[in-house]
Amino acid sequence: MYKLSVRDINFIRPFYTYLNLFLITPWNDFDENTVLKLNVVKVYGCALIVLKISSIMYVGKIGIERNLAENMAVSQVIIIFVSQIILVTLTILTIFKSTFTDSARWRLIFNNFQLIDKKLHNLGVVELSILENFYTRCFIKHTVFFIFVGYILYGWLQLIKSTFLKLVLANTVSDFYYEFLISVLIHTVVKALKSRHQDLNIRLIYLSRKPTVAQEMRKVVLQYRLLGETTEMFSSMFGYQILLIIFHCGLVVITSLNNCFLFLMAPNNHRQLTVYFFTCNLCMFMYIVWILSTLILPVEATTQESKTFKDLCYKIHENVINKSAEFQVVKKLTLRAEHFQRKFNAAGHFEINKTLIFSFVGNVMTYFIVVVQLNGIDLFKRNTT
Repeated sequence: MYKLSVRDINFIRPFYTYLNLFLITPWNDFDENTVLKLNVVKVYGCALIVLKISSIMYVGKIGIERNLAENMAVSQVIIIFVSQIILVTLTILTIFKSTFTDSARWRLIFNNFQLIDKKLHNLGVVELSILENFYTRCFIKHTVFFIFVGYILYGWLQLIKSTFLKLVLANTVSDFYYEFLISVLIHTVVKALKSRHQDLNIRLIYLSRKPTVAQEMRKVVLQYRLLGETTEMFSSMFGYQILLIIFHCGLVVITSLNNCFLFLMAPNNHRQLTVYFFTCNLCMFMYIVWILSTLILPVEATTQESKTFKDLCYKIHENVINKSAEFQVVKKLTLRAEHFQRKFNAAGHFEINKTLIFSFVGNVMTYFIVVVQLNGIDLFKRNTT
């Protein structure tokens, strides 16, 4: 399975099993189409949630937040505190949904993918390029992520005099890893959807050259409907996670810009201490750019492939001779294809497409200006006392 192409959905099974350890995905047996050890999963999920809440209480007990407040401006402390709340909520929400609600949806998603792969003859397709292999890229992503996290921890260690264990707990590294894994999973599923949309478009182009298309077109539109249903289920499963990730990305970008601004405003005798902090924020900014690109760009590309399918249906409809036996059939199939088109959304609050990038940048800059004004008030108070 490690050598399978993304065109065969079975490629994801080892990664899916790894995510079972963190309860990002439910414990499903897809061969038998059942849930594995349901009672054990519930106990394990509740234990992870209790462990997460206990770690939050421990962080408050050891006083890391007070240490942060002594070394940072008020605006920095507020943003970091809200950011940690969002990450903790993301982790607990993901564990809860995987434990109690998402098992049936995952089984339906896999069933849809397997049915489509069987019709497209994608079962057993191997990825010949090592660099294009999913697990090669996954290993590279993990390596870069842990390098970034290690350096960020080192930078915090220069600013806050605390033990390494306390720092790890305070910085919620486990929550960052959950966010990273969720982003990789979302990117992987969207990429799988895009691949099958491309295959359907190629099949439709081939059909457009045949004299009779109605019977084969009916089969392709059925597969398109299954992809639409899969997209809808995927959005319902990960909509709130995507919403929280986008909120967290916005807060981290504001934090990075704010910290860099304060670094430039700091006295020269303090800059040697905060140079690590500055580079840490640069690393965080690069991490957020990667997270947003893995969420938005593949979704936009998949949506465009879905629109291409609809456009191809209309072209086939135009080429069919009017009043022929196939004309009405092709017309109905074209209307069905338009109806079956689904778009990715964040729990129904907004669609995920390239326009989200401009909205994101506009909101970040607005709140950054507000934070700079708060910094000015805070600096004025410190200078007068």
